[in-house]
Amino acid sequence: MSARIAGMPLVPCGMQVLDVEEMGSMAISPVAAVTLACVLAVSLGQCANAADVELGKVKANLLGYLTGAQADRKDAAVAESLRDIEQSARSVLTSMRPEGSWEDIHYAAGPDQEARLSRHLDRIAALARGFAVPGQALAGNGELVQAAEKAFTFIRPLVGEDCAKRGNWWYWQIAMPGALGETLLLLEGHLRPGTVADVEATMRHLLMEDAIDAPRPSQIGYWHRTLLPAPESTAKYERLHVGQNRIWVAMNHLYLALLTDDLKRAEVVREAFGDEVRVQQGEGIQEDYSFHQHGPLLYTGGYGRGFTEDVAEYIWITRGTHYQIPQAGLDAFAGYVLDGAVWSIYGNYYDPSVRGREITRGNDHPMAMPLSLLVLANVPNPRREEAIGVAKSFHQINPSCRMQDAPLWAAIRDMPVSPSLPRGHRHYWKSDYTVHRGAGFFASLRMWSDRTKPAELINGEGLNSWHLGDGLLWVFLQGSDYGTRDVLPTLDWLRLPGTTVERKHLKAAEGYEDWPPPAAKRAFVGGAFTAGHGVSAMELAAAASPLTAHKSWFFFDDEVVCLGSDIACPTDNPTETIVNQRPLTEARVPLTVDGATKPSALPWSEELRNAKWAQCDGIGYLFPEPGRVRAQRTVQSGAWRTMTETGSGEVHENPFLTLWFDHGAQAKGATYAYGVVPNKTAGQMQAYAESAPVTILAHTSAVHAIRHNRTGAVGIVFWEPGSVGKVSADRACIVLCEESAKGLTLAVSDPTHEGSAFHVTISEPLAAVQLPAGVSSAAEDGKTVVTYHAEKGRNYVVQFAK
Repeated sequence: MSARIAGMPLVPCGMQVLDVEEMGSMAISPVAAVTLACVLAVSLGQCANAADVELGKVKANLLGYLTGAQADRKDAAVAESLRDIEQSARSVLTSMRPEGSWEDIHYAAGPDQEARLSRHLDRIAALARGFAVPGQALAGNGELVQAAEKAFTFIRPLVGEDCAKRGNWWYWQIAMPGALGETLLLLEGHLRPGTVADVEATMRHLLMEDAIDAPRPSQIGYWHRTLLPAPESTAKYERLHVGQNRIWVAMNHLYLALLTDDLKRAEVVREAFGDEVRVQQGEGIQEDYSFHQHGPLLYTGGYGRGFTEDVAEYIWITRGTHYQIPQAGLDAFAGYVLDGAVWSIYGNYYDPSVRGREITRGNDHPMAMPLSLLVLANVPNPRREEAIGVAKSFHQINPSCRMQDAPLWAAIRDMPVSPSLPRGHRHYWKSDYTVHRGAGFFASLRMWSDRTKPAELINGEGLNSWHLGDGLLWVFLQGSDYGTRDVLPTLDWLRLPGTTVERKHLKAAEGYEDWPPPAAKRAFVGGAFTAGHGVSAMELAAAASPLTAHKSWFFFDDEVVCLGSDIACPTDNPTETIVNQRPLTEARVPLTVDGATKPSALPWSEELRNAKWAQCDGIGYLFPEPGRVRAQRTVQSGAWRTMTETGSGEVHENPFLTLWFDHGAQAKGATYAYGVVPNKTAGQMQAYAESAPVTILAHTSAVHAIRHNRTGAVGIVFWEPGSVGKVSADRACIVLCEESAKGLTLAVSDPTHEGSAFHVTISEPLAAVQLPAGVSSAAEDGKTVVTYHAEKGRNYVVQFAK
């Protein structure tokens, strides 16, 4: 932006606006009309100048953020970040060939050329960071600018207007213009004008428009997904960007707007962020604060993770300007971060169940402090104190902090707010996803229904994700349990924890590549929960098998109890329910069953007949009903290429313990019952099992029900109308009842999403203390009838006094 704009004082636009009808009724002389026109012109010019200044503030904020302008260079985390910036720029500079290319990048046309060209542009951006970020040895080094000029001159014929845009559109429209925009901002005033003009033209071309309101019809095609409105004459044009894809493209347009003083483009960006940072009916933030992308597919830790970071950056750089997100959007964003994203992170790793196909890309890495938390902790909003507490907890887990984020952390570090992380239970009814956060452990359940997608195969990623939605129950003690040590490619993907499956060979993406799947009864999927406990259930109709089953999970303080019934699979392949498939911290860590230690030699397997409990590597297993439980300890191997076409073929190995129920071939009417009890030694597990921690109240085709004996909580899945103890329902639903001397808490949901009214009856008179919208209650004839006008599987919690 020019010095003229940067130094201009803010001029408010305060002119009174006249109603059009009032103006029409006014008798205005020719002289007065000319005068009014002049006043309007001056006022509009002032407004434009004010908008210029506002855009200048955004640009100054962005440059200050990118360069860590307020970061304490003596801080250890900042110094480490600066070293990384310097080393990256130095490596790029010294390895660049004289003509501006790099030997390790293959530039010829072919598969993945767009990804390779994007790597080249990323290296130019690294040069720009090395030049622009003060506090490290390369800052202000003119060699970096010259190298950037050469590198862009070399690459322009491959990414400019005349080149073919084949392959993955994401690189062309998101990654490449983003790297170019950051480069121009950081090197502004130091590049030759011709280079700047060429880069800006390339950005416009990659973003699919030469002008804000006139996309060229000749560019319309598969990857023409634009942020901007199209002229009405362009019949085939569609604005396809939604969710995080739209946010990514909007940020690239913001770069271009800041570089060219384009107020109209900046306004389109503001509208885009305003549209996306709210609860959506389609992709994006969901009503329950999960996140969808690519249709109804859970992506809180994938696209949703990028969403939290990019929206947070936009909130921070536009704060206090016309371009800032409205308060309602900020509130929605805070809800998504604190009630959605944070809940699906344990330690500093996202739950693999919310990462989509990104789990195929290699080992996960521990997260540094999320920018979203730091921004919510620094800007005024109703949940600011909560964000500070969570941010402090993240810092305890991982004290590393990026240079640009360090000032935000420094501003809250000494505030009198204690560290805190969410604890308890949530079910996300829009995504068929459940989270239970206990003392020292994290459990998540991933289901799917005819309303959600279980998985996807895109760009060769997601080849063996067949059972990700079939009741996948992860249990984590550290957060990195499955995401590191190359564990995922060594999993047996036909035996994912918690799932009930037909054990047979499946083709890549079989059962989930196309959407929607063949018609099947999958509507009954959902959950009911209070602050600390929950019940989830799934009527499974497998996507690539005739297998069907009723599956339920009961989450209490320290355990997850799992019931299954009506398991049927009319094939000659065995049907299995997987209690757990867990990577071991050591190959020979003891497995104890009913007090006896099993052999630790590998490989080892055994059928555990009528076992009551087992324990291995920090996790206990409870078997409240007799069953054929098989156990296997072995070293499993696999390569990332089995998960993604572009993955490494290097074979990795990990020791595993797998426990499963063998329902046999031609399964019909099979059942199972087991509990997973984290953080138990063998001795503790024996005492736990002997204490009769849970009682199975019903385990039939009609009802699954369990009482937690220590707390008295009762969870019920009514597969059809019925009664359990003092609770009855006149329609299929899920019920959780928590009773105390003072009263009763009743959580109920409609997992069918039918939306019709139904009733849950408690056989004692109760007085409603708190009733949510859509629920009514009446006590009559010594009982209490609760009427639900339930919608979309939402959770309804009613408080009663006795």
